[in-house]
Amino acid sequence: MKNTPFYTRVGLLCLFLGLVIAFSSCNSSSRKVNHSILPAHNLVEDAKGFELYPSNEGYSILHIINPFEENDTLKYILLPKQVKTPKQFEHLSRISVPVKNIAALSSTHIGMLAALNSSKTISGVSNLNYVGNSTVQERAQEGNVLEIGQNGQLNYENILQSHTEVILSIGMQASNYQEHPALKPMQVSVIPVAEWQETTALGRAEWIKLIGTLVGKEKEAITYYTYLKREWERYTALVSHDSTPNPKIIVGAPFKDVWHIPAGNSFKAHLYQAAKGDYLWADSKGEGSLPLSLETVYPKALQANIWLDAGFVHSIEELTLKDERFKNFPVIKTGEVYAPIKQIAPNGVNLFWENSVTTPHLLLADYIRIFHPGILENDSMVFYQKLPLTSYSN
Repeated sequence: MKNTPFYTRVGLLCLFLGLVIAFSSCNSSSRKVNHSILPAHNLVEDAKGFELYPSNEGYSILHIINPFEENDTLKYILLPKQVKTPKQFEHLSRISVPVKNIAALSSTHIGMLAALNSSKTISGVSNLNYVGNSTVQERAQEGNVLEIGQNGQLNYENILQSHTEVILSIGMQASNYQEHPALKPMQVSVIPVAEWQETTALGRAEWIKLIGTLVGKEKEAITYYTYLKREWERYTALVSHDSTPNPKIIVGAPFKDVWHIPAGNSFKAHLYQAAKGDYLWADSKGEGSLPLSLETVYPKALQANIWLDAGFVHSIEELTLKDERFKNFPVIKTGEVYAPIKQIAPNGVNLFWENSVTTPHLLLADYIRIFHPGILENDSMVFYQKLPLTSYSN
C-alpha cells in the first residue's frame, strides 16, 4: 500500500472510506486497456494517474490508472446526453457531460473547479468546516451545497437531495470493493481523483484537464495548464542560473510523536529540487510521506538552514513551546522558519490546500524566494510567510 500523502489536512476533507466500497457503481472493470480502439491522442502530458482521449465524435475516453492497486484501471466514456454510446465502448461506465452537480470531497477538487470558474457546480462536500471557498460557503447557506460524507459514512439522503451526478473521491488502494446498492438507482457515478499520488507538482495540476472535461470546459483547462506549465519552466530557468549554495531543508513537525517527512519521490521533494533546495531526505524512497520520530529527524535538523511547514503555529515562540529541543535547531536561532499561512479565508480555513494545487508555478516561486532571495523581481510571497519571533511581532 502506498504511503499516505504528506498533507494530512487534505485527508480530513476527503473522509472517503465509504466511497471505496462504492466504486464499482462506476461499472468499471480491471480489464487490460485495449489501446487499438481508443482515439489517437492522449491529452495528458505529465500526470501518471489518468489518461484522457478526446474523439472527433464528441466523446472522450477516461482511464483512471491504478487508483486502488497495481494493474487496476477504471474506464469511463464521457459524452453529451443526446449522444449514443459507440458500440465498442458500451462496456464502459457512461458519464453524461457537462456535469451540472458535482460532489467534491477534497479541497484540491474544490480548487480545480474554482480555477475554471465552476464553483457553482459543487453540490456536495465532505465537511463544510474545512472549505474556504466563499462561493461554496454562500451556496451552502442557501441550501445548494450539502455535506454528503462524514466520518467515513455517506449521507445518501443528501446525495439525492443535492441532485449530485458525479462524486469526486480521493483514490486509495483496496483489494476488494463492490457495488453499493444505494448509489446505482440514483445514477451517481464516482471518479477517484488521486492527484496526491502524482510525483510532480505539474502532474498534480494536470488533473484540471479531467475536471474541465467533466464540466464542459476542456479547452479552458488545456489553456490554463499550458500557461502554468510555461510559467513553471520560466521560473526553473531563472533559478538554474543561480550560483549561490543550495540551502539545506527540513519540512514538517511532529504530531502525536510522529514527524511526517515528504518521501524522496514525492511531489514536494520534486518542488524543493526544482527550486534548488537541498532537501535532507531527497534520497529516501517512496512517493508519500515517511513517519519518523523526532529522535530520527533531530540530527538532520541540526544541519538545516531552512524549516518549512513547521506545524500549525504562527510564531517561532509558539513552535518552541511545543518542544524545548527545537531551540537547539540553528534555523530557530536564524529565524528561517516558514509556513503557508498567508491565505486564510474569512471562516478561518487555510486556502493553501485549495489554491496551491492549481498554481504550482506560484508555489515554486515562493520556494525560490525562500531558498534564493533576490532572483525574482518581486519578493512578495503568495502562500508562505516567515514566522515572526512572537505572536505579537510586527
